[in-house]
Amino acid sequence: MQMLRNLTKLTSLTIGPNMFVCLKYPRIFPPFSACFLPAFRNLVKLSAPVSYVRLFLMRRDPLPALRQLKLPPIDTAGAATYHHKNLHLHLPHIINQLRGLNHSVYPLPVTFCLGRKGEASPAKHIDMSLALDPKVADNLREITHLVLSDEFDSRIHPPSLCRWLRLFPALQQISWDNSGPASVATKDVPNLVREIFRACPTVETIFAQGVRYTPIEIIEESNNVSTAFVDLPAEVLLLIFAFLHRDELFSLSILCRRFHFLALPLFLERNFIENPSEMTNINFAAILGSEASILCALTIALFLPSIKRLVCLFPATHIHQRVDSIRRVTRLVRRLETIDNISLEFISDRCRLRDFGDSYSEERLWQACFSALRDLLEAVDSKSCTSLTIIGSPAMVASTLTAPSLPPPTMSSLTTISLNVGCSAAYSSWILSGLKDSPVASLKLTVTEVELAAANFPTSLTTLSLAGTYTPRAKVMKYLARHPHLKTLNLAGNLSQYFSEAAPDAVPAVQPLLQLHDLTASLSYISYFFLYAHDPPFPALKHLTILVDNLCNVGWALSSLIERVRECYPHPLTFALEITDLWNGRFLSDSVGFLTSMGGKWTHAARHIACLKCAMHFDLDSDGRMGVDSDLVQISLSWLGLFRGLRDVKIESLGRRGVHPPVAELVKFGNLIGEGLPSVHIAIQVDQRTVFER
Repeated sequence: MQMLRNLTKLTSLTIGPNMFVCLKYPRIFPPFSACFLPAFRNLVKLSAPVSYVRLFLMRRDPLPALRQLKLPPIDTAGAATYHHKNLHLHLPHIINQLRGLNHSVYPLPVTFCLGRKGEASPAKHIDMSLALDPKVADNLREITHLVLSDEFDSRIHPPSLCRWLRLFPALQQISWDNSGPASVATKDVPNLVREIFRACPTVETIFAQGVRYTPIEIIEESNNVSTAFVDLPAEVLLLIFAFLHRDELFSLSILCRRFHFLALPLFLERNFIENPSEMTNINFAAILGSEASILCALTIALFLPSIKRLVCLFPATHIHQRVDSIRRVTRLVRRLETIDNISLEFISDRCRLRDFGDSYSEERLWQACFSALRDLLEAVDSKSCTSLTIIGSPAMVASTLTAPSLPPPTMSSLTTISLNVGCSAAYSSWILSGLKDSPVASLKLTVTEVELAAANFPTSLTTLSLAGTYTPRAKVMKYLARHPHLKTLNLAGNLSQYFSEAAPDAVPAVQPLLQLHDLTASLSYISYFFLYAHDPPFPALKHLTILVDNLCNVGWALSSLIERVRECYPHPLTFALEITDLWNGRFLSDSVGFLTSMGGKWTHAARHIACLKCAMHFDLDSDGRMGVDSDLVQISLSWLGLFRGLRDVKIESLGRRGVHPPVAELVKFGNLIGEGLPSVHIAIQVDQRTVFER
């Protein structure tokens, strides 16, 4: 500033993005007074970081000759990041002060440079802008003229540019510096301009590469095409569409109704959505950069009035991107007529808020995140949804949920709920209190404190599944006592099994469940049920599934438990065994040797096990290919042959590092096992999808 005081006759001034004034900490800077700032009465063009622009506008008569204001490039790395992260702090003051200037040119042309950072740069700025304070969003209406830098990156797709331009609802004129977008070929400029006109109806004029475009000229020119292509037979059109890129298919689907029903289903298939009405899986991590088009396609699909099951995976990204993703899913749900089942999974690792330093902005953005989730849940409830699954939290900090300004969602139609909401008591209480009015009959709960669920769910549950690390048995037993009408109970193997063996008085009592007919629990839990109960705790029990990790460790205990359970019930039970530990050829060989050494003890118990569920861990062969060798088939047949009463086998393929063997190899393995066990039903699954059944 001291240097600029001697340059008062400047007509153009550019201050680099690496120079900034940290207005958030004024104590470390000397006070800025109006007389200290240069007047710059001849300054016509100013390019400076937003903090400097705000300082220039502090004068009583700031920059009277200013005709163009240029903000620094939108960069996602380096020192320039500071200005864009704090743009929402300075923009209201800049706009308000520009509004009061008595200029011959108003509103001032504001230049935003998109930079050379590809698709992620404007996308991140869009996500940041969507979460701006409402006062800031209103100020964007003052901008009617945008001057885009000629450093336009050709990798930035027109939809992303149009989506960014829609942040300015009053935009009337767009122009490029100098000759126009240098990275865009001359033949592609009309297409880009056409996309902007269609996306931004308020834009009246676009200047690019020295040419002035108007919506009437460019759109009428594009509509003046022959309809012979549209009238081709459907079979011919599908053959042509097969050679097109998926983005081109989406563009065709919005041209006319006929193309919509032909091109849009093909577009969804290209994005691995084959039957959207049955199940739609939206993975924001796997489809990064194209999720907007996929959601748009699902939202506008005329042939998709309802979705039976919608699965959404939200990766750990910038908080604004997560909020925007939740809002886009909400728009899709509101468009549907009905939705039966929805699953929301939030990956919370590293999803932090580090872009804003003031606590007010952080609290407001956390509130916006949970407010978006509440809107989504209420939209789901309005579509008669009966099943809800929530895994994780949309934000790592849920302390703001205790504020009275954010009430919980209201949901009243759910009958099946599955929750794994982490260890935050505030978030768990917020979710559970919103579900207290739902007629829940089936509940799958993964929480640390089961008391949170006890305070919100009715005692009329018929199906309950509990899982949670380090959950004492006393709390589990106390919670089970609240639901005497349970018919199906699943206690996952990772429930804590700690209780005092030395103090029998401290052992929690087993409350009988008179209507329970299906029980799934670990070996230790089932042993506890029958050890501390005088009578059979479940007199109506019909199916018992025992969870074990390794038969070599629990073979004797498992045999004794089966005999004890059979003695307690006069009627025969259906025993099932689920092995949760990974098993391969070496594990099977050790298990065969151990079970054989048990002799008649195991033979007598194993003939009562009718169902078996286990995981198959396939390894690479000598050629580096993943497949099934003959030795594995033989040892598997020997191992399964030890279960003399077996009627049903379900094998889950785990692969290696997420890579599964080819389906043909799994089918071959299933056929060989089926030939060796002709009376046993065999099923092989990959990612809960059945690929073989005999």
